[in-house]
Amino acid sequence: MDDPGTIFEVGCGTGMFSIYTTKTKPSVKITASEFDDLTLAWAKANRGAPNISYQKLAFSDCVTDQFDLVVAMEVIEHIFDYVNLL
Repeated sequence: MDDPGTIFEVGCGTGMFSIYTTKTKPSVKITASEFDDLTLAWAKANRGAPNISYQKLAFSDCVTDQFDLVVAMEVIEHIFDYVNLL
């Protein structure tokens, strides 16, 4: 598989995955979603980059083929409905 051009990160937290990925793959565009307001604000202020868009966006609100790759790092332990997540 070729490197993805667009990534959706579910539950980005403080943006660690997003900022690392953009530093190692500068051409990738990442939509990083987080629902905790304080954490999202911190990520925007401290781990911003031109190719990262931090948002409060549910994956279910996205178009099916909008992203090449979807990642969820350290998210599953916060989910009560595993079937719908997967």
